[in-house]
Amino acid sequence: MATSLAVSVATRQLLPKADCSPSECEDSIAMDIPRLRFAIADGATEGFDSRRWARYLTRAWVSLSSGTLETFDFIDRVRALGERLEEKWTARQLPWYLEEKATGGAFAAFLGLQITPDWTWSAVALGDSCLIIERDRTVEQAFPISSADDFSSRPILVASKTDQDAEQALRLGRGVCLSGDVFLLMSDALACWYLGHAASSRDLLGEFHSALGDSSAFSTLIERERTLRRLRNDDVAVVKLVLSTTGNGV
Repeated sequence: MATSLAVSVATRQLLPKADCSPSECEDSIAMDIPRLRFAIADGATEGFDSRRWARYLTRAWVSLSSGTLETFDFIDRVRALGERLEEKWTARQLPWYLEEKATGGAFAAFLGLQITPDWTWSAVALGDSCLIIERDRTVEQAFPISSADDFSSRPILVASKTDQDAEQALRLGRGVCLSGDVFLLMSDALACWYLGHAASSRDLLGEFHSALGDSSAFSTLIERERTLRRLRNDDVAVVKLVLSTTGNGV
């Protein structure tokens, strides 16, 4: 007899930079809960149409029919998505200064997660969006970045015009799940804050988890941490998943 896995989405939060509207948020979240596929992406402001690019990436990940993670497959799919995005640009009449920016393409950090019913997880990441696994309110694993000191101002991102650097920078992660594990998918600013501050403070970590369940409380927490300059002023995306058992199965 095997114990069945249950994954619940405890919360998901998206917040724009300070003094920006929700429509200006360039982060994206997508989920296919029945198939246990989850993704977040952080569109880069310096790119062109990166908000749309982030949405393309997350939606493509959760719609994949295969649960396998192969570098070639990922890059190949990204290339096709990039071509589709650029077709949209060529169909529009862009001002000259936007045409020039569009030639550089769109960029985003990306994290895709697949959890399986046999209590395993696998993830693909390019850039600095992170998966953090908590076990008993401590960090069991952080992927692909494990320390706040390792975040860079110039990470290699998923580009709509794919290149060799992207293939080399792609990271694959795998592991085993336990009942009670908490999976956090976070964009870079929040992940850096979490690893640098919340993970080492029981009180702050408890406040963070409490605030996650309430949009107003979460917004207040983010605003305070930005004011204290402990959290960089950037878009914020976070998904919290809680793993548990549903009883005995065959």
